[in-house]
Amino acid sequence: FTPWASVNIFTFLLIAGSTRSCALLLRRWQGLDDGVRTVSLCAWLMVITIANSAEFGQKDHFIAITLLPFLLAQKAITAKSATNSWLIYSALATGTPFILLKPHYGLLPAFLLAQRFTTQKRLSIVADPDFLCLSAATIIYILITFAFFPDFITEVLPDSFSFYVLAEAENNTLKSALALIWGGICLYLLGRTSDENQATKDFISFLCFMGGLSAVIFWLQNKGFTIHFMPAFNFLF
Repeated sequence: FTPWASVNIFTFLLIAGSTRSCALLLRRWQGLDDGVRTVSLCAWLMVITIANSAEFGQKDHFIAITLLPFLLAQKAITAKSATNSWLIYSALATGTPFILLKPHYGLLPAFLLAQRFTTQKRLSIVADPDFLCLSAATIIYILITFAFFPDFITEVLPDSFSFYVLAEAENNTLKSALALIWGGICLYLLGRTSDENQATKDFISFLCFMGGLSAVIFWLQNKGFTIHFMPAFNFLF
């Protein structure tokens, strides 16, 4: 296979696996109507294929593909609604490496962990599969970086800090992020005031919050590239 063909085959396989994981995890979202599950899955599938065709196979595309099943697995752990440990661990194991491609996307799983800690009031979340998976992967990532890529610590990381943190934010990037957040707020309010059942309202709220956090991450990247819209757009669509 040529490199182009290999990347496309890998991307299609990733989409297929993530779609199956999403379908199975949505079935475990208690009280969610079959129609809502079907429409949500079809909309998500259309976004990660047709809407993202111009950036197909890019790392932000991989993040967008694997982020939703990872977060749905987290929600299933919180709700204690998933009895299939293979389903949970496969979604977590697949999503974790791609989250580490851009570690700031760890803000989303961290938010859900904080929410679980707040609502369930237990320190034992440190033994939950998602916390263990993220922690183990992060430790391995740091050890490999120090052992094999020391230049990343001494050269790349300081440059990245200067470029992303110290550089003045682009007005267009901030405006785009605020537009995404405003769209998420509008969708949230529409969802909460609709006649849908509580499970559907909670699902809409979940997507809006994740979309809003992804918009913040888009702003933090401070580049304004369309490709960085992907995760936020996927949640809010």
